[in-house]
Amino acid sequence: MSLSDSMVSWYIEAENMLKDVLEVVPYCNEHKSVWSPKLVTMLQETCSQIDSLWSYEINHGEARLNIENYCSHFGDKMRPKWLVFWGEHPEKIQPFGGWNAINAAQSLPWWQAYQNVKHNRIINREQATLENAVKALAGLFLAILRCESCRDGVGHGLNVSHDTTTGYCNPLDCLSDVYDCANPDRDSVPSVFTWQYIAVESKLFSYPVGWWAKQKNVDENWGGHASYRFRTWFASQSW
Repeated sequence: MSLSDSMVSWYIEAENMLKDVLEVVPYCNEHKSVWSPKLVTMLQETCSQIDSLWSYEINHGEARLNIENYCSHFGDKMRPKWLVFWGEHPEKIQPFGGWNAINAAQSLPWWQAYQNVKHNRIINREQATLENAVKALAGLFLAILRCESCRDGVGHGLNVSHDTTTGYCNPLDCLSDVYDCANPDRDSVPSVFTWQYIAVESKLFSYPVGWWAKQKNVDENWGGHASYRFRTWFASQSW
């Protein structure tokens, strides 16, 4: 199995673990602080995947890296991105929002919880809350999508939908940092706006490519293919 297929396969296993929990404990404000032993395992598995993936991206895992290194390399790219989480009600999740280099771990509460649980899972097990688990999995989802080495696995294992009328040859290319942005100089990035209705979806998340950097009017509908739940949600939103 290739690296890209392995990463997406591991992600799906972690997502299934969270989905099992959500069938018993729905994600809502009252339950965000709930913890369980299963969430301890899920949090460790999810964050260790992020750790391994980013270490591989930076130097193929040849040197020991930490969250400060990851923030300096990926912070600007990851910080503004959001996706839709399908809990009890659809919710925009911005897992890296507020991430800063001065307090790289502390500015990501879910990563700090992972570090604490990793060092002593008995004493710190109650930090493996449902909210931390959701944000960690959302972070892994976004990390995989932006990783060029994972593109084939994303195409094989996740749902990638797009507007076929654009004629764009490969919607997965639009996940790169060059395309996944709102560049006002459209001529500098050929066909950049052909991705405007590309969505990558899993059982628990929907990521509309590039929309973290675009304005959306409440009367604007999704112009491409996507799940019914996402198209319905999108039509009701403005930002």
